[in-house]
Amino acid sequence: FAAAVTNSIAATPINLAGVTSGVHQLYAKVTAINGTASITNLVSFYMEGDNFYANTPAAAIPINKYSFFVDSVRNSNEQPLAFAATNTNTTAASPINLVGVTTGVHQLYAKVTATNGTASITNLGSFYMEGDNFYINTGAAAIPINRYSFFVDSIRNGNEQPLSFAAANNNTTAATPINLAGVTSGFHKLYAKVTTTNGVPSITNLGAFYMNGEPFYADAPAAPEPINRYEFFIDSVGNNNTQPSSFTAALQNTTPSNAIDLAGVMPGIHNLYARVFCVNNVPSITNIGQFAMDQTFKYADEATPAPALQNMEYYIDTDPGYGLATAISITGTNTTEILNNINIAIPTTLSNGTHILHIRSRQNPWSIDNALPFEVGTV
Repeated sequence: FAAAVTNSIAATPINLAGVTSGVHQLYAKVTAINGTASITNLVSFYMEGDNFYANTPAAAIPINKYSFFVDSVRNSNEQPLAFAATNTNTTAASPINLVGVTTGVHQLYAKVTATNGTASITNLGSFYMEGDNFYINTGAAAIPINRYSFFVDSIRNGNEQPLSFAAANNNTTAATPINLAGVTSGFHKLYAKVTTTNGVPSITNLGAFYMNGEPFYADAPAAPEPINRYEFFIDSVGNNNTQPSSFTAALQNTTPSNAIDLAGVMPGIHNLYARVFCVNNVPSITNIGQFAMDQTFKYADEATPAPALQNMEYYIDTDPGYGLATAISITGTNTTEILNNINIAIPTTLSNGTHILHIRSRQNPWSIDNALPFEVGTV
């Protein structure tokens, strides 16, 4: 790419001619004008074996049949589903006939067939068949529920604590607080169920919760103590390494913006500890984070501007040597102007076939050659 550009992405296409089908690795690096190379970047890519189509692929063959099978893919067990013919993208909405399927776990196979008789891959899924999966008549009206109850650690009636809510509701959420008086600190199990008006209970639901050691406050808690000091430590929480940061006192929720003094901190990985103190000198939990100290974290002076371009030249296929290729006139004061004013005459004597145009420039040392393949032939 153009020299003197320190932040650029090369847009030259990568020539993959001769790369075989399969997984490959691409390595890339850049080099500064002083010849120092960057770290080599590595990425994997997959080369298709037939990445080019000589002709347009044939049109998709429409499908005209959808069928499924339960537990067997034999034709005797096939139950076809009909839908509009010649659809190549559709979803069959016909109900599946499960008459005769016994209670338990079963396998459902499904496939589609094109108009030429070619079948798709068979899709497979599992389902569970309830023992009373069919209603001969309309089901009886749901029985309303009129009681909600929960238990802590035991489902015995002696530990039951019922919750009341509006009767005759079939879909409700109990919002009554649960009485946890007497429950000790630690992990516990909470069981809950509902009961209908005819006394039939639901399945009991189970959940776990953690009980704090002081779940109830006899009186309102004391007001929080204001904080008045913020301090940090690097690599050690010893007082001799404390570097306090001041901020407005009596603030209980604040973020100090003082700069942290890193003078004397050596290059490498370090631990940063931080904590606050309230006015009665009680410290908070110490927070910890890691940071990397760069060896060149300060610039004494501004970086020296890059020198102006001195020369540009190009050659085709064969390198005659630095300074001996065809010179390019440098016109313009910036990279964009220089690139827009480059005109290269391709010799009419080049043979038919692939050639490579090389361009390079010089500020102090010469740059890396930029290469661009091109074809010469008869149109």
